[in-house]
Amino acid sequence: MKGSADTWFSSLPTADRANFTRVTALFEEKYAPAPISLWRKASELWSRDQKPQESVEEFYASMSRRASEVGATADMTRYAVIRGLRPELRTYVLQQNPTTITALLDAAKIAEATVVETGPSVNSQILQAINRLEHKASSDAIEDSRHVTFSRPPVITVYSGVLSVMTPEDSLGKSCCNGKHGTSVS
Repeated sequence: MKGSADTWFSSLPTADRANFTRVTALFEEKYAPAPISLWRKASELWSRDQKPQESVEEFYASMSRRASEVGATADMTRYAVIRGLRPELRTYVLQQNPTTITALLDAAKIAEATVVETGPSVNSQILQAINRLEHKASSDAIEDSRHVTFSRPPVITVYSGVLSVMTPEDSLGKSCCNGKHGTSVS
């Protein structure tokens, strides 16, 4: 031992230091993780996801270490590993219904070897096309920003069953319906 553990060990009574079982129990009592840190580690076990370029073996090694830190059972470890697998691997693994960690790893490795990677190129090409369309739509809207405003409301006229709409600006110097009589509604 070294550092603070050595200082702690040296401060134990001689009778305790001579009994390995007693030293182990005292050591675990002194240096055992606090309940909150166990909760955090268990939470990390269940929230850990396999990274895109991480192999099944690397992911399992990380999950196995985390599971042993919190004392997870083999079944709980298996469930946490399945939950954290990349979706394209998890689907195949669940179809195989593995009942042991060995069966799970075998299924996951088969899935990993046979999965066709779409890669970022397809996704980035789609995103680029969407960005081009959005840019074109926004530039078209800017170029075609014409709109009509009236200083007065339009005059709606019905003449012989025909509806006509004249804006006040259109009717300047003109008579409604070209001099014909009709019903004017405003």
